[in-house]
Amino acid sequence: MIARLPLFAILLTKVIAIASASDQSSFYLQGSLVHRVAQGEVTKEYPVIMIPGHHLSSAIYLHTPDGRDGWAQHFAEAGYEVFVINDPKFDFSRGFSVPGFTEVPSEGAPLADPDASRPWQEDIWRRWGFGPSAGEPYPDSRFPNEAFAVFQDDYPWISKSRESFSGNIASLLQAKGPAILLTHSAGGPEALAAASQHPALVASLVLVEPTGPPTEADFPTFSALSMLGVYGDYIDSRRQTSRKDAVEAAALLFERNGGTGDVISLPEDYEIRGNSHLLMQARNNRVISDLVIAWLDEYAAPPESDPSPRSRGSGKLSGIFTTLDEDGDGSLSLAEFGAGQRYREANPETVGAAFAEIDLDEDGKVSLEELGANLVGGKSKARRGDGKGGGKGNRSR
Repeated sequence: MIARLPLFAILLTKVIAIASASDQSSFYLQGSLVHRVAQGEVTKEYPVIMIPGHHLSSAIYLHTPDGRDGWAQHFAEAGYEVFVINDPKFDFSRGFSVPGFTEVPSEGAPLADPDASRPWQEDIWRRWGFGPSAGEPYPDSRFPNEAFAVFQDDYPWISKSRESFSGNIASLLQAKGPAILLTHSAGGPEALAAASQHPALVASLVLVEPTGPPTEADFPTFSALSMLGVYGDYIDSRRQTSRKDAVEAAALLFERNGGTGDVISLPEDYEIRGNSHLLMQARNNRVISDLVIAWLDEYAAPPESDPSPRSRGSGKLSGIFTTLDEDGDGSLSLAEFGAGQRYREANPETVGAAFAEIDLDEDGKVSLEELGANLVGGKSKARRGDGKGGGKGNRSR
C-alpha cells in the first residue's frame, strides 16, 4: 500500500505560508462562473481545478458556513494556482454571497433567467452525514451545523442553460492544463468526462466521495494517471458502502494500468471521525486539505512526464504485493499469500481454497496481475463468498 505518514508528521512538515494578499478574481467561461485564487508566488507546477457536486456552487471551496477559509485558499497558501468552476446552469444574476467574491462579472455572463429555481434537498441531513434527521446533528459532527442557514443560502439558482458542464471543464483544462482535477460527489462524472477528452492534460484526479468513479471502460484512456479518493465518516448510515467500494476498485484499476491509485478513509487511516459528505466545509477542513496536498506533492504528474519509480505504480496494490512477496521472486506462494491480513487467522483449508480461486493459470503461484484482477472485480474461478471485506481487499496488510 502507499505508506501513510502519521498525521502529526504531515502537519508538522507543512510549509506555513507567509502572510500575503490573496490574488483572486472571477470570470465567465462559456456561461460558467470561474473563480481564480492564488496567494503570493505560485510555486506548484500544476494548477488545481475544483469542481463542486450536484446543485452545489463554488462556495463550498471558497469559504465555510462559519466564516473560515475554504480549500481554494488552503491550496493557494501551499503554492497552487486554483480555479473553481460552476455549472453553467447556475444563475448568479441575483448575486454571490461569498465574501471576497460578491462582485459577479458582467462580461460573458449569461442573461438572467426569471424562471430560475432554487431547489432544496430536504433529506440531506441523513444522506450527507450531518445527522440522523433534519436539525438533529450527530454528537461528533464536524460540520458547522450552527451555521447551517449560511450553507443553505449558498445554494445556487438553477436556470435552463443548455451549456455542457463537462465541456466547460474541458475548455478550462485545455486553457490551464496540465492540471489537477479535484471534484466532489456528482461533479465526479463531469470531471471524468472532461478528463477523458484530454487525459494528457490531467496531472491527477482527486475524487471526494464521488458518484460514478472510473471503471474498466475508462482504460486505457486513463492509463498512467494518478487517482486519489477521499472519504469521511458515517459511510454505513449514509448508505455509501457500495460507492466507496467502487472507488477502491477504481484505485486498483489505476494501479493495474501503470498509474497510482489510493483512497484515504479518514476513520480507517487516521481515526478521524465525524466528517460528513461536505469534507471541505468541516471544522477540520484544513487537516483534510493538508492530507490531500501532501499526497499530490508525491504523486501528481501528467502521464507523458517521466516520473520516478515511487511516483507511478507504487500504490496500494503494488505495495501489498511487494510486502507479501517475502522472497522477492515476483509471485506469491501459498505461504506468502496466507500471511496477509485477510487470511492470517483463517484455517488452512480456507486459505488454500482462496489461493486456488485467484491462481487463474494454476501454476501454484499468484502473480500481481492475478491478485489485481481478483481484487478489482471478481476475475477468479468463483466470486469470493466469505463476507470478510469485499471491496476492502486493498486496505492495509
